[in-house]
Amino acid sequence: MMSRILIWHPHSVGVTESWRVFMAPFNVVTQQGDHFEANWVPQFERLFDPFDIAKDVVIPPGSYHFTRYRFQAESSEHRPWTVATTVYVGGFYSGRLTQTEVSASYASPSGRQRFELDSENDFAHQPQGNFVERLQRLRWTCSFNPDLTLSALAQYEEESQILGWNIRLRWTVKPGNDVILVWNRDWLRTNPDGGLSFDRESDQVMVKARWTFRR
Repeated sequence: MMSRILIWHPHSVGVTESWRVFMAPFNVVTQQGDHFEANWVPQFERLFDPFDIAKDVVIPPGSYHFTRYRFQAESSEHRPWTVATTVYVGGFYSGRLTQTEVSASYASPSGRQRFELDSENDFAHQPQGNFVERLQRLRWTCSFNPDLTLSALAQYEEESQILGWNIRLRWTVKPGNDVILVWNRDWLRTNPDGGLSFDRESDQVMVKARWTFRR
């Protein structure tokens, strides 16, 4: 969930800004399709300007070497029910960060409907301050036929206190020609310390068309 926007800096010419090595010394896939993996991820970040990583938490400029460790387990996609979990632990800039993602999905016997639920949680401990970020998502997809699909995504992001949904209807007129109707709506939680009252923040309806012309 956390991200850093890279902006050109006059002191960055000829200087390494970041590198990351992703290694998988343990990676197993069973005959049933279950997957287990462990990763070692050393990395480097150079900050030329303060990095606002979270509310009231700012990482100062400097060079940072740290190592992350990733552990993943997921069941086979060939089953109606699929569960998966991914955990990142280890260093993060001048402190530590633990990230967890847990997901579960169900596909109907006909294959036309699919439900997905996932939760992401970040727990950071930095000299500049500690913070927690959470993101919860629920997705539903229904394929009425190969040419008509309806999907709905609802998510709640704890830091911004925003609850939103995205509803998308896609109609494939013919291969290469699509019409897509999208409805986005966001609500802002008005009382983060208690209660579940929300005020509508924004509404957006879009119609997109993609057409392929062949000679």
